[in-house]
Amino acid sequence: MELKLPVGQPDENGSVGWLVPAHAAVPESATLKLFQEIDRRRLGHFVAKEARKVLRRDSATKRFLQRLDVQEEDKVSHQTFHEAVARFVEDHVRLTSMEQANLVFSEPTSCKVAFLLSISVMLLIIVSTVSFIIETMPSMRVQRSSAACCLHLDQNDVTEALQTVCQCEPEPSRIFFLIETVCIAVFTVEYLVRLGTCISCRFGESLELHLNLGEIDMRKDSSVTWHGNLKAFLKNTLNVIDLAAILPYYLAFVLDGDNGSFGFLRVLRLARVFRVFKMGKYNKGMQLVLRVMVNSAPALNLLAFFQLLGMVLFGSMIYYCENGEWATTEEYPNGVYLRRSVNGLYKEPSPFTSIPACFWWVIVTTSTVGYGDTYPTTDLGKVVGSLCMVTGLLVLALPITIIGANFANEYTKAREQEAKEKADEEARALKRQQQEKARLDKEAAQVKIKAHGDSLKDNTVNPSGQAHHHNPAGGPRRRFSIMALGALALSAPAQNLGGDGPASGSFRGAKSVLPVSGGLREEPEDDSDREAEEADDAEYTQSKIETQQKCSAIMSRLRELYDLNKLTKFITDVLVEEMSHVQKTIGDGREVETRNIQRQVTMVLSWIERAESESSVILEASEANELRKMYFDFLTSLHGRVCRGAP
Repeated sequence: MELKLPVGQPDENGSVGWLVPAHAAVPESATLKLFQEIDRRRLGHFVAKEARKVLRRDSATKRFLQRLDVQEEDKVSHQTFHEAVARFVEDHVRLTSMEQANLVFSEPTSCKVAFLLSISVMLLIIVSTVSFIIETMPSMRVQRSSAACCLHLDQNDVTEALQTVCQCEPEPSRIFFLIETVCIAVFTVEYLVRLGTCISCRFGESLELHLNLGEIDMRKDSSVTWHGNLKAFLKNTLNVIDLAAILPYYLAFVLDGDNGSFGFLRVLRLARVFRVFKMGKYNKGMQLVLRVMVNSAPALNLLAFFQLLGMVLFGSMIYYCENGEWATTEEYPNGVYLRRSVNGLYKEPSPFTSIPACFWWVIVTTSTVGYGDTYPTTDLGKVVGSLCMVTGLLVLALPITIIGANFANEYTKAREQEAKEKADEEARALKRQQQEKARLDKEAAQVKIKAHGDSLKDNTVNPSGQAHHHNPAGGPRRRFSIMALGALALSAPAQNLGGDGPASGSFRGAKSVLPVSGGLREEPEDDSDREAEEADDAEYTQSKIETQQKCSAIMSRLRELYDLNKLTKFITDVLVEEMSHVQKTIGDGREVETRNIQRQVTMVLSWIERAESESSVILEASEANELRKMYFDFLTSLHGRVCRGAP
């Protein structure tokens, strides 16, 4: 019985603290999944006997009930279960300092310090890249004079060579070296902290803490080990880029004194430019492109295969067509292959000296770039070039279409995720607003009740016409008339008094009566009308958010089934386009016509039924029923205020 708790994520209100919280959050979705695993009969509650069927051992069941502080005979509802799990997790499950440090350095959304740290690293990446570019400008380089720079000259007397002063190769200013050192120091500390703390984490890259509430050591997860975390860390693409960004600095520092490694040092300095890929960890656009390339790996392999095939085929053909004839001339005493010039007036050396040398021409031609540095001049060569260009168009068009479709798919997913996050944020903001309004209404009701009670105390008299007196116990003897009690009941909304009566909306349009000195007075209708409008707006906003969330969930599920080859692209596009149209209509606050909903119901259900009968994909009956259920839930939320549009 495993409970998955997210770590390093914002709380239910979407807020984060300055530091990573020591306790893991317990979302209702996690406890609901575990609760449904126990409550298999879907009664809305479970008893110890049903938990025993899942855990299969009496000791594990007893341990599970003790941890949740639940008795054998208790009927546990989901609310009770969620509160018990939340209390237990808060009291017994805490993140270690190593785990908190790992989240600070690896997850920017875990806390404010992590966010500021990620911004700082991003700025250092930009500074380091800009410094790498600017230091190549001649105006940013300094040139010194030294005798050591003259040793490469062809001089017979070494002593004379050492006495000669020559201008050395220009070098970047020292300020660039200092910038590079500071950036590398920060990058190194960041990498080593993440490397050192990952082996102590009880969660993997999914940032989920797995708890088995029926085991003795509930925090032990066999799928998360220190060597598994270390292996996953070293194999992660972004971590490999981080290592490649800092390693050349130390290699260049070690090999700087070796003259034979000068060419290798140039390669190491060039490797610094790959540091720009570190921004992929913080930039959603680069992450999107990376996902597209991973999903398009088969298409890229196909493109590489066809390109290699074209290089060998057309490279061989152009070589034998444009190689020319061997000749020895005064200008070329050692001999050279000569071909006819482009105008046919003279002979010129052929640039197609070998088949590997022709590969460059094939790549430039098939990609339709055409630099013009090498070109055919013979008639047969021009025919080969024409075939190469046309073939390049066809070879490139097919795989690139697949890559473009994958990009559109991933981009749509990203937009849907952003829309879902925005809707969740609006829902949390609305919930906070409603909680604040309820608190203020409750305080106002308490003040009003107290004022009304004091007013009734001063104006209510006993049957003899005298004001009430204090009883011997010292407390006032209060007599309320039925009229006064009725006025007091109408003066405050039922939900603010904490009762189970109708909501304040049930009294909409009625005039509230307040007791005053000397009689009763009527309260104007303006406040009640305004409250009714505010309640109507809040109801519409809440219904709109819920409907859009369910619509986004349907579109996400459709794309998941398409990725799993459960739906064809045509059916997926039709259903997603239909749901997107309704979502846009609701988002714009326009009215949803009933006839359009009736048409959509018929169309969506028929397409789902057609998807079940498709031979090219395998959509199981349970998955089709899941789609129908999600769509019916969406239709249930699409009623009343949402259909009529924004107020």
